[in-house]
Amino acid sequence: MTAFFSAVLSPGAQVLSGISDITPRSPFNTPAYAAAMSAIDAEPCALMLKSDQNDVIGGCLAALTGSKWNRKLEIFTGPTLISPAIFWSGVTDFCKRHSVCDLEVQTFASESPSLPNLENRLSTRKRIEYVLDLSNTRFFDSFSKNHKRSIKKAQNAPLIFSQGNSIDDYQAHIQLMESSISRRSDRGERVIRPRVNDFDYMLVKNGAAQLFQARSDDQILASILILLSKTSGYYHSAGTSQVGMQLGASPFLIGEVAKTLAASGRNWLNLGGADPNAEGLRRFKKGFGAQENELTADVYSMISPLERKLRTVARSIKNSPGYFLGAARLQKEQAG
Repeated sequence: MTAFFSAVLSPGAQVLSGISDITPRSPFNTPAYAAAMSAIDAEPCALMLKSDQNDVIGGCLAALTGSKWNRKLEIFTGPTLISPAIFWSGVTDFCKRHSVCDLEVQTFASESPSLPNLENRLSTRKRIEYVLDLSNTRFFDSFSKNHKRSIKKAQNAPLIFSQGNSIDDYQAHIQLMESSISRRSDRGERVIRPRVNDFDYMLVKNGAAQLFQARSDDQILASILILLSKTSGYYHSAGTSQVGMQLGASPFLIGEVAKTLAASGRNWLNLGGADPNAEGLRRFKKGFGAQENELTADVYSMISPLERKLRTVARSIKNSPGYFLGAARLQKEQAG
């Protein structure tokens, strides 16, 4: 079988469905995820490996962002490929045609990714994802004793499980994330604050994600944003209040999400990644009986060191106050 590379900017639903059909466990390759990207002015791009019958046999969704001086191509789910050399050669040519500076290859929800073998690697990051098999109807049996104890406490409270997609539910989610991050920071943990922007709400609004929450009366104590694919859910972000922690809200909520996804016919709950050095987070996620999947994410420079320096200088000039004042004066002159 002869394979060839194909790339489509701003792909339609039919093209995106071709990719999501062969990567059913990745919520990062769905038409809904692409729609959320378009809503924040990131240009979706379908990168595909096709057969001589024009069938999609490998590929992923990517985002093309930035200006011509700092353009980036970001792949979310590193693809599984039968002909990686052909695919990555095609991606390299695509980057040249579109003046891409950096190629970022993430491995969110990747199964056995074929990463590029490129020379100019800027950074590499080892990560571990935790995947819970929901096809086993007795998956609760694999939960740790601590998690089972917490779930029992939450049930006795009693906490109420709910689903919500309103802007108020989303704002509560953001506040609970901030609460969790602050607690970890106060404990002396190294915390990377996630970027909170309109994109996460666009994921919910476009049906790429669902908010699941644990409540006590009218108060939301824990919240999880789950990205959805045909066969799985992906733990995107979460937060818990101090009261929620005391009542076991997080394990309770993950257990309820797992039951809900299984009832919808999905076979996997990906609990997301953890840094190899984040022992507490790793222990928490592994405590649900999740399988460990060791992965690597890389960033590559697609331009020469000299061109990178020139682009850095050009950006600094463009971002200087004098540049904008001069541009404003020019616009006034052209306007008469």
